[in-house]
Amino acid sequence: MSDGNQKAKEQGCNLPTPTAMDNPPGNSLPNGISNEQVLAAINSSGYPLQTTVARLLQAEFDIQPEWGFLDRTTGAQRAIDLLAMRRPHDRLKTGHDYVMPELALIVECKQSQLPYVFFEHSAPIKSGNNFPHISGLRNSDIELYTDVSNSIWKYPLLAALSMLDEPFLRAPAECSTLSKCVRKGSTVALSGSESYEGTVLPIRSAVDHFRQRNKPNDTFRYFSAVLTIGIAVLDAPMVSTQVADNGDSSIEFKPWVRLWRHEPPATPNPFGDSDVSAIDFIHRDFLATYVHNHLLPFFDVFQEKISKHSKEVAAGEGFVPGLAGMRISDIEKHLSPRTKSD
Repeated sequence: MSDGNQKAKEQGCNLPTPTAMDNPPGNSLPNGISNEQVLAAINSSGYPLQTTVARLLQAEFDIQPEWGFLDRTTGAQRAIDLLAMRRPHDRLKTGHDYVMPELALIVECKQSQLPYVFFEHSAPIKSGNNFPHISGLRNSDIELYTDVSNSIWKYPLLAALSMLDEPFLRAPAECSTLSKCVRKGSTVALSGSESYEGTVLPIRSAVDHFRQRNKPNDTFRYFSAVLTIGIAVLDAPMVSTQVADNGDSSIEFKPWVRLWRHEPPATPNPFGDSDVSAIDFIHRDFLATYVHNHLLPFFDVFQEKISKHSKEVAAGEGFVPGLAGMRISDIEKHLSPRTKSD
């Protein structure tokens, strides 16, 4: 122990864990605060969970901790816990067109001893086939021309690639209402505002900021097609509940729930459609399974189909013979670049 540290100890200061550097006596805890109390405060915060999640993802993703974004409501600068990016090693080129498939995870980490409660729907949720968002293209839809009419058919890109039946999109429980248990005296109560303001809203804002940041200019000929997914990793019990016809509720622990959000559109549209988005809530102990067994296999299929149809994706249009009445699952195998004669 250095003379400075020895003097600090004699003065009753609680010394931190020694480091390789010679610690000056003024860099110590004041009386009344112990190392154990500081460690307890650290462990009760979200930072250890954030570090654990980053370590789990770093084998497959490039990690940016504390990724900054502009809050879409206040315009204030904030930070999301992690931005995880996965890019292929080789760039995909077709003639003079270029599309590189990428995967972006926008991750917020939360821990709690009390459970998060997800209210499942008994009927399918109207998603608009709008998950995951695809950033980096001029439009996430593609215009399809056909030989049976002069109509132009607009499809979400994942629908045109016949990916709507992929297991990743069908596997989890789905809900549109989320709450969190909070203590109320000797009992617990539900708080929807805490989970929305502390988890849902930051992720939604960060996803919106990421999409805007990756919006291409009109002159771009080279693009990225970025599957953009907001994820909340919870070190907390995850409870799903369903309400029976007689009004009775039942609960079940589920490690993966997809929360759908329907919000007013950013710009008015004649059909009154809402903007639809989703966030995947994942239990920390299920994260590795989610990534390796569900997410990455889905991304592999996405990469393969983007590579096959990079010219159509870059142009935002394609040709499908006999499109009228065709099943969505059959579109991709008939999709080809549009020519001037189509």
